[in-house]
This record gives sequence, C-alpha cells and structure tokens, in this order.
Amino acid sequence: MTMQFTATLRLALLALVLPLLWPAVAEAADIHVSAEFVPNAHDPNKRTFDNTTPWSGLCSHPVHNASCVARGVWGIDTAIRGTKTTRGTGNRNDFYFGMPGARRITVTDAAGNNVDMVVRIVGMGYRIAAYNGSEGIELANCTVVLTNFGSAADSAMRLFHRNDDSEGASACWSGAVNNRDDRTIHELDIVYELETPNPLAMEVGIYTGSTTYSIGGAGMDIDLGDGVSLDDDTLTMHFTLEVKHAFRLTFPPGSDRVILSPRGGWSQWADHGRAPSSLEQQLPFNLDTSAPFSVSLQCEIALADGRCGLRNRSTAGAEDVPLEVTLTMPGVRDQTLGRDAVDYPLTVGMAAPKFTVESYVLQRPSRIGFAVRGEAVRQMLDHPGSHYQGVVTLLFDADL
Repeated sequence: MTMQFTATLRLALLALVLPLLWPAVAEAADIHVSAEFVPNAHDPNKRTFDNTTPWSGLCSHPVHNASCVARGVWGIDTAIRGTKTTRGTGNRNDFYFGMPGARRITVTDAAGNNVDMVVRIVGMGYRIAAYNGSEGIELANCTVVLTNFGSAADSAMRLFHRNDDSEGASACWSGAVNNRDDRTIHELDIVYELETPNPLAMEVGIYTGSTTYSIGGAGMDIDLGDGVSLDDDTLTMHFTLEVKHAFRLTFPPGSDRVILSPRGGWSQWADHGRAPSSLEQQLPFNLDTSAPFSVSLQCEIALADGRCGLRNRSTAGAEDVPLEVTLTMPGVRDQTLGRDAVDYPLTVGMAAPKFTVESYVLQRPSRIGFAVRGEAVRQMLDHPGSHYQGVVTLLFDADL
C-alpha cells in the first residue's frame, strides 16, 4: 500500500510495531515401533513377533546396548526435550515418572483385517545436564538397570524398569534431588513391551495402528511431576506388524490320476461274487504351512447334495454315482469350528473351511480321501466292464 500526505503541515510520525499473537498450538512427537513374524524351520513352535524397531536413546549407545539386550530391555528415544525444576520438597519435585497402564491397540491390514495387541510402558530413561555425584541412583518403585553414577561425565543418566506388572498406572521417583537449579533434559526414553497376537492365526500382510499419550505434568498419561517444561505435550506411538508366511504342498508323481478299488483287492468279488462295501483310494501329500488357509472343492459333475459324481463313460443312460471327498491334515484344525482336519468332508457349495495351525507345520504327511460307498458300488457293478470317471479339483488358498 502507498500512503501520500498532501497537507503542508510538518508531521511527526510515530511507528508502532505490534507483535502478532497466535493461539498456542499443541506440539506432538512421533515414534515408530515395528515387529515382524517369519516362520522358522528350526523353531516351528514360535508364535511371537521379532522386534525390528531401530535402537535409539540410551540403549543405542555402544557401551549400553549389550546390557539392554541381556536384560531384555527395549528403549526408544521420544525426541522430547525440556527442563525440570527440582526445587522444594515432595516426590513430584524430584525426578518423577508417572507411567500409564497397559493399552489395547487395534492394528489393521490393507484388506481390513483387524487384530488386537497390547502395549505396556514398563520403564523410562533420561539424561540430564549438570551431573552431581551426590545425587542418588535409586528410584522408588523401580529398578535402575543402567546408570553412569560415579563417572566423570557432566550429565546424569538412568534407565529404569517398573517393579510392578505394568498393567496399571504407576510412578517412580528419586528421593535425593531437591533445591537444585533447572536441569536440561537432553534425552527422554520410554521402555516398552508388546503383547502381540498369534501370527499363525493372522493373514500375511502389514498391520498398522497407533495410540497417543499426553505427556507433561499432573493429569497427563506420562506424568513427569511438577516444574517440568517440554517442547512437546503428546507422544504418538505408531505400530507396524508384518506377517510373512510359508506354504507348500508336495504331491508324489502321478497324483493327477486316482484309481478306486476295494480294500484288499477284487478277489472277494471275482472269486465269490461278494460286492465290496466301498471303492476307495488315498492320495498322500506333504504339507508345509505357517499360514491360515482355506480349501474349496470343485467338481466336473456336481450332484444335488454337494458331492462330486462319477459318470459311466461306457454305458449311456447309467446314473452318476456319488463320490465322497475328505481331507486329513494332522495338526491342522478348522479355525471356526475348532474341528481337527481328520477325514474332513468337502462338498461343493459349502463355505470354504478355513484351517489354522498351532505351530509351523513342516513336511506333515497328509492325505485326500476318495470313496464310493454302499448302494452306489452295487449300482456300478450292474455295469461290468464300464469305465466310471470324473474330475475333482481341490483349491488350497493361503493368500500369500
């Protein structure tokens, strides 16, 4: 804008520069936690995820990393910084750490499948400036697992673990720091544990979810006591669980052709005219899987009751006979019904049963059963020399 004065008076102009006042905006910090499941042939009973979160914070320091690993402690730097005033008396004026209880988080994959997991904040860590050798290393209600107490460093460092079960809220504090100057918080870590779902019951994929904690003084999810000033007042944890599965079926050569016959052969019929009660055959295969999978049946000739049919290819007009198809896979069960997959009947039109395993199944001997029984056998014998045939397809879908 251009301003013009046309008066002949000499004016004294006073310029005022007013600061712009913006409403306070809450800051937020983000940390990312990841874990994966990969089936292990050397540990087929494994049902847990491996934490793949990059080390950060105190546990990432080379001198401390081995100690964190040995103690099963997994800490991560929140990247939140600030100051703590330790003046006055009372626990909240010391170094005080109030931690929330366990949280149940829902994680979801790209297909919309949901599973629940639990996160627990089981401890915290910090590094502060102005180290004083007289400051204690103990924290009430917690156990210190890492410290630089007694060193010549110019900062104090602690990493501690809660003494309770971490299910509910709990607080830990130091009882030796009072009437000190403001201390700069150079590092603030959380120590966490994850209770993950059974990956053997999950579809392959990447599952994500998050939860947010408020952090600061009284009333916050993570309560650092009185006299604290931080550059962020919320902490969001983002979770990524990746599930990788293995699945393989191994059939012997010639498995594309199945010939039905009586148990013990045809001698009773050929020599004595005794009709067999059934014509059967078992098709063996080996199963390798860590994944849930479904099996569906397709038939060239589908009968009204859902069974497959065999057709007389030699005699026109002969009735189709029903063929029973069953599936046996030891150590595998129907995920919905809880039924073991032993002589499990399959029919056309049924909802494809979904099967799951309790451990990584390796080279598990399994079989597909085919049988014609009872009156249908006698019906076939009424057409000696005939050739009955049908095509049966089993679809194994592990969604890999």
